[in-house]
Amino acid sequence: MAKLEEDFLSTCNIKPLTYLRYIDDIFIIWTDTEQELIQFHKQFQDFHPTINLKMGYSPTHIHFLDTTIHTRENTIQTTIYRKPTLKPSYLMYDSFHPDHT
Repeated sequence: MAKLEEDFLSTCNIKPLTYLRYIDDIFIIWTDTEQELIQFHKQFQDFHPTINLKMGYSPTHIHFLDTTIHTRENTIQTTIYRKPTLKPSYLMYDSFHPDHT
């Protein structure tokens, strides 16, 4: 993926201010118009026949990994994000599980 990104970004005429990727999640900071963002996404989709990129965007906040990233008064702030389907479970203290669990 790194080579593909490098090839695409070197040929693209519109680029994000920031481009970060962790495994298969990409985070960008976009300062151009929404239409140009959609065009950038389409060009990236069309760059390789097997690539499939799902895009989510918002001018105020976005979920990335386990964080929510907000923009407020020209600053970037983060909070912890927990998916709605998260069901935390705890082992009972007296259950028969290994001590290191």
